[in-house]
Amino acid sequence: MHLCAEPTPTDLARLIADSDPDTPLGAYLKRHFERFGDFGGLDAVHPGRTFSGELSLDVGGVTVRLIEVGPAHTSGDLIVHLPDEGVVCTGDVVFGDDHPVHWAGPIEEIHRATVRVLECDPRVIVPGHGPVMTPADVRGYADYLLEVRDAVHAAYAAGRSLAETSAALIDRDSRAHWGLTERMAILAALEYRALDGDDTPPDLVRLVDFAAGFTVRAAGSPEVVSAPPGSRDS
Repeated sequence: MHLCAEPTPTDLARLIADSDPDTPLGAYLKRHFERFGDFGGLDAVHPGRTFSGELSLDVGGVTVRLIEVGPAHTSGDLIVHLPDEGVVCTGDVVFGDDHPVHWAGPIEEIHRATVRVLECDPRVIVPGHGPVMTPADVRGYADYLLEVRDAVHAAYAAGRSLAETSAALIDRDSRAHWGLTERMAILAALEYRALDGDDTPPDLVRLVDFAAGFTVRAAGSPEVVSAPPGSRDS
């Protein structure tokens, strides 16, 4: 999704302020965003120049390649390659030390974008979240994406509900040292949408609400996690 379709800082600040902290979504939003203070007055800066494919720039004598890789995390993703320095900045195409959250996909496309990062033959990768990574780290991330894809596809083919599939992914997490395991529920939801042939824009708030329910479940609450509307569960 492009910047024009993202919630504005004002929208997000209002959502946090108005959410009930006694609900899974309200508690989740406040835990992850309230610590940043009042950012509701910020204005998102829209690009003054756009491109498709690839754009090469000279920035103070440094060659910078902007490479379009979306749709992956969102539909408008790009990576930044500094070939002389052996560095790629991935934005949110790659996450380090946390389970990722992606909004476009499907997972095959996110994997394709991750492979494109490695094709730049970098020495150092700067992810959108987390510490600086090596190529081996990014290859491990690419493997993770395929593991999740294969598990979701198998569950979908077996007729399992989205909630059941998400719970199984979280319970069998192969990378327990990563944080934010509940995000796997969003990956599963987006993959189910793709398998259903649903190409309508996803409701980001409902997806976060769905994932937040698994944090309540992990804390021992008997509450049943409900899938977002439009999924096989609803």
